[in-house]
Amino acid sequence: LAASWWSPESDAAFYAKARCLVNLFDGYVPPDLPASTVDGAHTLPENIADAGGIRSAWAAWQRRSAAGAVGPTNAVLSAKFSNDQLFFLGFAQTWCRRVRVERQAAKLKSDVHSPARFRAEGTLSQFAPFAAAFKCPPGSRYNPPTRCSLW
Repeated sequence: LAASWWSPESDAAFYAKARCLVNLFDGYVPPDLPASTVDGAHTLPENIADAGGIRSAWAAWQRRSAAGAVGPTNAVLSAKFSNDQLFFLGFAQTWCRRVRVERQAAKLKSDVHSPARFRAEGTLSQFAPFAAAFKCPPGSRYNPPTRCSLW
């Protein structure tokens, strides 16, 4: 076992904040498996990685946008969505997939990743720039009154 490089106080503070993500993901119920839930403690490291990933990708996107380097556009999509909205749609689209119910049930018990749908929902619901881009009403699913924040 590796030695901890955090102080006991830092470690306790981190896990107190991480408990928010555990509780969030514990509340997700796959529609095809209404008697099951995501195991937020089991999937915590990957959920933290997803939260950090969207923050880093967003920061890079903002720098590119500020520099005027947004890349090619699609006239149909650009007529319906802002560039920021398209950024988030691209993120969410990476998690679009269909999984057979039997496979979903097995993955809920063994996979360290949350189901794809909840990787998108959980990550974006906790990211204020998403709510701003889509003008989500305060208190709604994607603009909750309090958010999980590790950093």
